[in-house]
Amino acid sequence: MLALKLVEDYFPYYYFSSGEQYYPCSFYFDNDADLENNHENYDARKGMWDEKYAYVHVVEDENYLTIQYWLYSAYNDWHMLLDDHEHDWDSLVFIVFDREDLSEPVEVRMSHHLFISSYSWDEVEKIDGTHVVAYVALGSHGAYSSPMTVPEYDSWESGGPLYGPDSFNWYLVWDCIEHVKRVISGREQTFCNVTHKLISGKEQYEPIEGLWPREFTGDAHYLFVYVLHSSDSPWHDDRWFETRPKGPLQVLEFSVFCSVDMHIYDPLGRHIGTNYTTGERSIDPKLHLSNRAGRAACHNIRSCRGGLQS
Repeated sequence: MLALKLVEDYFPYYYFSSGEQYYPCSFYFDNDADLENNHENYDARKGMWDEKYAYVHVVEDENYLTIQYWLYSAYNDWHMLLDDHEHDWDSLVFIVFDREDLSEPVEVRMSHHLFISSYSWDEVEKIDGTHVVAYVALGSHGAYSSPMTVPEYDSWESGGPLYGPDSFNWYLVWDCIEHVKRVISGREQTFCNVTHKLISGKEQYEPIEGLWPREFTGDAHYLFVYVLHSSDSPWHDDRWFETRPKGPLQVLEFSVFCSVDMHIYDPLGRHIGTNYTTGERSIDPKLHLSNRAGRAACHNIRSCRGGLQS
């Protein structure tokens, strides 16, 4: 299977920050169908909490074939832009190929919170020529192409572990085909039937009669996954179906190597820069500007035009 070979050949490396407390795991690491206790059970080091899991999805359209690598963490303990929360699907890496030429990717996209940044294949750091390195921000688990691209509202410090293809158990995952109801922990909960196949490592749970049914259909079998909210499962996320996902918010990144007076406008005319009439710095609240070690980024834009004055 060509897609499977591409998944293995381009499986990313994840470089975690020093101080990280919640590493990628299975959402059923505790062999417990009730996901609402995952945070507590991870802190208590129950079950397979220290086994790393990745969920891989392949999507195609008329122009592109994209391999999506999704990681699950039991908890997000970062709260600069969003509240701390359980069930953190982040550290997303998208490897994009031209369908007419699968010899080398044309683009890499990485997700951090509500943003997705895109890079040409030549721009990104790689190990052994094909394995992209994603720098995973402390606590938030956002994925970045290098420490220099981590904005001020996130953080990454060297000294954390580097996990690669051999570190992960991983599934190839297709789609949710139906919703089902099951009584778990004394209450009825909604699950998804999601077709998937274990490719490498060990199953994320032990089958239990009446609790973990496992129906085989060809090369894939079904997995019941608790649906907390539509955004808490990848197969209910719009990005799951896109070859070049953009996310609801965008990031424009650029570097300058001298002192500049910078002005940025989005298509609605919203402005970041100095107001020459009042002399005050003008920042529209719907936009966000950050800079880090000579790098600047304008967030929350679909497109923009800008000017630099030395």
